[in-house]
Amino acid sequence: KVEMLSRMLDVLQKIDHDFQIDADSRRTFRHKVRSFLSARDYASYRQAVSEMNEGVAGTFRRRVERTVGLAQAVREGMIRILRDAHPAVFVKEVAVEPWADEDTLWTTAPALGRREEVLRDIIEVKMPANEKAIGEAAAHGDLSENSEYQFACEERNFLRTRAGKLQEELSRAQVIMPEDVPESYVGIGSRVRLRRVDDGMEVELTFLGVWDTDLENRVYSYLSALASQFMGQGVGHPVELKIEGLQGQYTIEGFASALE
Repeated sequence: KVEMLSRMLDVLQKIDHDFQIDADSRRTFRHKVRSFLSARDYASYRQAVSEMNEGVAGTFRRRVERTVGLAQAVREGMIRILRDAHPAVFVKEVAVEPWADEDTLWTTAPALGRREEVLRDIIEVKMPANEKAIGEAAAHGDLSENSEYQFACEERNFLRTRAGKLQEELSRAQVIMPEDVPESYVGIGSRVRLRRVDDGMEVELTFLGVWDTDLENRVYSYLSALASQFMGQGVGHPVELKIEGLQGQYTIEGFASALE
């Protein structure tokens, strides 16, 4: 069961990197894999998980979290089952703080879904349309003086580069879970309450994943320069805000999880 599951994830990752596979075939295969994994309340997957030791479970956790082709609901179900069977795999490592881990890009589940949709749109919509445009432009004659053909080829290169970058980022993505948010200091997933020193005005800032930035609602990526002042800090720590309209010296008054 474990070997079969490993092969399925391998193939699922490969088809997301193979631009020669047409969109319909990719969608069909993804659907079959997702249906197999979730069938009968994940019966086959549960059996495979029961056969894993902690080392194998840890490897599968990372693979499941980083496989683009899994629907969010299926990914969450697989992680939940893995967590129930091997809780030790989900104990946070203390060697490197999450915000300093260069191998991982932390994100909320909704932001991850949006990022995956961007990639799917490129692979399943824009790339096929671009290939069609290249073919149509090539049919017009002399390619050396065919501006439409040249433009379409440049667009193809751009889309391939963009897709490759997104795939690399998604391979390092990890969803922030409520239990990942620290309780004794500010971290990824924290909502922070600040008080300005000179007039006592209070401000709330939220620090989420790399694709969660929402400036209008004062939500910032944990990788932003602003966030670097806050990560790992506790109540009473002084910070300086240079946000327009909020400039000044502040102290951290409190914080809580933004995921609850």
